[in-house]
Amino acid sequence: MSEHRLAITHDYGLEYPISWNWVAGFFDGEATFRAYYEREHKWLHFHSHITLPQKERAILERIRQFVNDELRIELRIYWDKSGAVWRMFCSGFEDVYRLAHKLYPHLHHPKRREAALDVMNSIIRHAQMMIPIERRRHRIRAAERYEGILRLAERLPIHIYA
Repeated sequence: MSEHRLAITHDYGLEYPISWNWVAGFFDGEATFRAYYEREHKWLHFHSHITLPQKERAILERIRQFVNDELRIELRIYWDKSGAVWRMFCSGFEDVYRLAHKLYPHLHHPKRREAALDVMNSIIRHAQMMIPIERRRHRIRAAERYEGILRLAERLPIHIYA
């Protein structure tokens, strides 16, 4: 595990080490874990993402660097004009599952823990549902992608922490 430090200068000039507990503290505070279906004309689309708003872009940059170094997940940061904040965004079934799985044991807020667990379970259920559908449609690559998600879920099982 690499050493990450973020200098946050307050009146005391303290420097805090970056760890999963530190990162999870931000996700405990304001993150959104979402998995949902959206109807577009006659099609139903499944989406999953994790967003984290923050007024200071520098903090999001360091969190993004830490997560990329630890999990090899690319997170996007963008300016949200409506909320006048920076947002860090994680999408893609595999990336959302891996990030939620890594954060879950470090989250302390019950609603955030429940949301992370719901996102992981929704991704697993969606993959289980889509494999036979994609096979019937002869879309082998799509079916193999969903099977890869299930293999990831087997490799990174969800452990319920008290």
